Amino acid sequence: MAEPYVIRMPQLSDTMTEGVIVSWEKEIGDKVSRGDVVAQVETDKAVMDVEVFREGYLSGPRAPVGATVPVGEPIAYLVANPEEVRPDEAEPPAQAAASAGLSAEASPEEAAPQPAQPAPEPSGPAAPEP
Repeated sequence: MAEPYVIRMPQLSDTMTEGVIVSWEKEIGDKVSRGDVVAQVETDKAVMDVEVFREGYLSGPRAPVGATVPVGEPIAYLVANPEEVRPDEAEPPAQAAASAGLSAEASPEEAAPQPAQPAPEPSGPAAPEP
């Protein structure tokens, strides 16, 4: 069985640090294709669509509607085959692997890119040199 692909809370604006799941547009077990909208998320500015960028079957556990999820955290999973679909009540794949004594590492393509944070501004004038 292949590792499930993690659908993470995307950063949909420069100031977004978390989002609220407004609705799920696809149900557990639905086949999804690249570009399909799977959920709607409320950001600090608007309600926006969450698209997937690969094909598969939507699998649980999903973040519940109304849940506040930090940027980069899992909100659902995609699996390659319908036989691998897990219900919403299932243990997250990473926890299930840890329970079984296996390590579940995220691949680089699963990590959501984060913009660089600007350096903090000085709080006051620099002290004169002696």
